[in-house]
Amino acid sequence: TMLKKRSFSVINKNSSRSGGQMEENCDRITLSLPLCQDCVSWELIFDHTQLDMPPDFTFGDDFNPDLDSLKRLEIYSLANYDSLLLVLQELFELYRQFNYSKAVGDERMGFELNMMNEAGINQFSVLAKEVHSRSQEASHGSQIFFLELPIEVDFTRLPPTLGLSEEELIPPSLLIRFKSSTQVQPKLIISSKLEHTLSKASGISLSMEPWGGNWGGIVTDYLPRAREMLFNVIGFISNSYHKRKEFTHSLLQTMSNSILEFDDVEYLQIVLLMEDRGFSFVVHITNHHTFPDSKPTLTFQSVYHFQSAYTPFHKVYDNYPYSPRWSNEEFVHRLRTFIKDSVDVFKLASLQGGKLRV
Repeated sequence: TMLKKRSFSVINKNSSRSGGQMEENCDRITLSLPLCQDCVSWELIFDHTQLDMPPDFTFGDDFNPDLDSLKRLEIYSLANYDSLLLVLQELFELYRQFNYSKAVGDERMGFELNMMNEAGINQFSVLAKEVHSRSQEASHGSQIFFLELPIEVDFTRLPPTLGLSEEELIPPSLLIRFKSSTQVQPKLIISSKLEHTLSKASGISLSMEPWGGNWGGIVTDYLPRAREMLFNVIGFISNSYHKRKEFTHSLLQTMSNSILEFDDVEYLQIVLLMEDRGFSFVVHITNHHTFPDSKPTLTFQSVYHFQSAYTPFHKVYDNYPYSPRWSNEEFVHRLRTFIKDSVDVFKLASLQGGKLRV
């Protein structure tokens, strides 16, 4: 992944001159650069007496590139606003290669990277971190490796009703922490809003399987299963939305004279005004994001009686016959039959348990 202007942030600015100067004249800048959900801090040191000269760098670990060999540094120019960015991009690519070389030299990571190469998986980032602890945390030395791989997701399958902007549809990634050959921790990297929206719309928790479990214990096995999980969740949401829409349209065609109102955005609510032998009543059909796996809830509401001062008498029905395998025509037919068969019971309940409007 190429370093972009908004990929890093300035976390500190200091002046090396005695007496202190205005902040805009500071000649030391500390940058925080993201890699594998971690941050790498580099310090840029400018000579305030020769502002047209490129900065020196302090990297803070054993990364020590040959700055004289940097092509972008040779053509550094204060007149080019992107000149420093181009230098940083070249340095960051060297840093990525530096971490990749460390990973290749590790037995477990070398095996994983070789398997990934054979499988054609070439989009990833790797980071090697030193372990600063008295205890031996990693069996393969004093390093822990982080591997991050993007997960391809087709967001175009999502219904537009979820309220997610293009900026919020950030593709998720899989972050794997290799502490040792047997201590491996996978984690799904996804924005909290996107995760909440997908979980709410599907009723499915976006949880990752333990490493070595049903999804396998190597990257080339685990990554496709993580991708499949997200594919299925998005497919479930898309399917449910279209099924709700089809059911609503089927009901509108069959019972158009009884429709009071309906939700034409998410297709979660339909309100009918029904009449049977002079008795009028309202039926609320409340659908769910998990339809057709879960059936709609029916609420009968009296137009004559109240349960309390401001609450019309109503009764909820969720035990009626239902099968997710029925066609919309079959379901609408059985729904009408159930409503017709339940009128007398509801009428008696409203007369006995409700209070007439005055």
